[in-house]
Amino acid sequence: MSTWAEHPFAETYAFECTELGLAPRADVTIGSELLLHGNCADRFEHRVTDADAVALFKTLHKCRSPVEVLDLSYNFIGDEGASRLAEFLRGTTTLTAINVAFNDIGGRGGRALADALMLNTSLTALTLQGNEIGEEGGMALATMLHANNTICSLNLSSCGIKTGSIIGLTTALRQQPTLSTLNIDKPLIPGVEEGLCLAVHLAEMLKVNHTLMDLTLSRWKLTDAQLDLLLPALTANDSLLALNLSCNNLSCVGAVLLARFLQQRSDITSLNLSSNKLDDEGAAALSNVLRSHPALQTLDLTKNGVGERGLLAIADMLQANQSLTYLKLWGNQFTEKACGRFVLLADRLERLQAIDVEFHVCNEVPQVTLKD
Repeated sequence: MSTWAEHPFAETYAFECTELGLAPRADVTIGSELLLHGNCADRFEHRVTDADAVALFKTLHKCRSPVEVLDLSYNFIGDEGASRLAEFLRGTTTLTAINVAFNDIGGRGGRALADALMLNTSLTALTLQGNEIGEEGGMALATMLHANNTICSLNLSSCGIKTGSIIGLTTALRQQPTLSTLNIDKPLIPGVEEGLCLAVHLAEMLKVNHTLMDLTLSRWKLTDAQLDLLLPALTANDSLLALNLSCNNLSCVGAVLLARFLQQRSDITSLNLSSNKLDDEGAAALSNVLRSHPALQTLDLTKNGVGERGLLAIADMLQANQSLTYLKLWGNQFTEKACGRFVLLADRLERLQAIDVEFHVCNEVPQVTLKD
């Protein structure tokens, strides 16, 4: 890996920086990956600004850089920087992944990136998480999906998209042939009626989509009634393997519905239900099915108000289940009896690749602590 100063591109980069009154960044390096994420100690006080991004992307575009991966997450890139990135995206045939999560990109920048992707044939992953692209950017991305046949992963978590954008995305995904991972965490859904409407649109998409494998619908204010509308389509879908429904309004009724879903979908590998309200009845219903589920590897039940009865059911399930390798349970109501049952499962817990709690005995009293 060499710096720009040691490369013929250095002259172009220095010129673009001079034009904008900037000093060339010393941390810009040449290679297949350009990693300038701002959430690290070395860059925390010297993050990439919008002007930095403009100079960098103009240089990449002019020099036809063969970079494959761009990570500029946690910086201060705005619409102008995103527009220059879009120019580079139009000309590149090597770039496969862009991560600009948690920057300052708005609707104009989101639209510019979407427009550039209309004809791009190299990019497979785009992460826009934490950028307020709103309806302008969201609708442009929905339009892009009608034309783009290479994108595989799209992260629109916390992007300020609303009902219109989500309907546009679900409409596009009825025929889009490549997208396998979609994250629409924390959209701006104003009320229950809109939520029910979106559940119908999602269901219609899932009935005919054959590419989605990983779907995140976290922080949708999703209710049991909305889940009931979705489940027939989720059950009929033949591609989805991972489902994230965390931080919603699901109760034990929703857990019973999901238990029926798991009974019929023995291929599901990951289920995230953290921060709902499943309680003991919901945990027991899920545990009963998971005793013999052959594929589920990841289960997240943190912060669900599960008490002793539900936790004992989970412990009994673990003793019988052979597929689970990742388990999260912190934030539930562990009693001494429940902790004692998990202490007796030490051998099974050791076979897990990851668990967020650990059980031990102190002064002859079984206890639980959160793992570091």
